[in-house]
Formats: sequence, C-alpha cells, structure tokens
Amino acid sequence: MSSTDEKLMKLVARLNEKSSNGEVPWEPDAVDDAKFLASFPGYSVAIAKRDRRGGPPVHTFSILDGSGNAIESVSISEDSYLDYWPDANRDLSGLFHLARRKALDVEQALDNLLKAL
Repeated sequence: MSSTDEKLMKLVARLNEKSSNGEVPWEPDAVDDAKFLASFPGYSVAIAKRDRRGGPPVHTFSILDGSGNAIESVSISEDSYLDYWPDANRDLSGLFHLARRKALDVEQALDNLLKAL
C-alpha cells in the first residue's frame, strides 16, 4: 500500500468519526443532489453516490483543490474490492449517509415531525 492510499483511508476514517459527532460542515452540492461537500482551508472533500443500472451504487470520495479541481479520488461499489482497503465500500457508504443527513438537516426534520405527531 502506498503512503497516499494509507493517508486517504485515514482521512475517510477521520471524516466518518467527526461526521458522526456533527463536526464536519457538510453542504449539498449546488448542481448534483447526490453529492455533498465539506470545505477546509485550501481544500474541499466531496462524497457522491451514483446509481448504476442493474448494479449496486458507486460511492466516490474526492479531494478538491481551492479551484474545485479533483486532485485525488476513489470510487467503490458493493461488487468491487480494493486489496489495500477491504472496508472501502462500508467506509464510503457510511460517509455518504452521514454527509447527506448533515447537509440536508435530517435531524431537524425528524425533530419537527416527532413534535407534530
């Protein structure tokens, strides 16, 4: 495994952990409703989900430079496997769901609905 792959896995793990605690500022993408972004000094990260006709969805994690250009990315689906990252599908799928819930303020929606019932 390369040093870059190792750091990428560590970054996704840290984003999952911090997202679980509500500490990552996820926002919906302005164009793509299945993509969420979090901005940090000098860089942003994105997590997206693409449905495939006749197959499981593909999750893509990207690192973007200050101009919005992808400088690194990894894509994975349930039926693919990365030797160096056996839990990639679980990790990226989990990150997508955490980012989506934060960006769309699902917690607030649930609270409002529960109060209304």
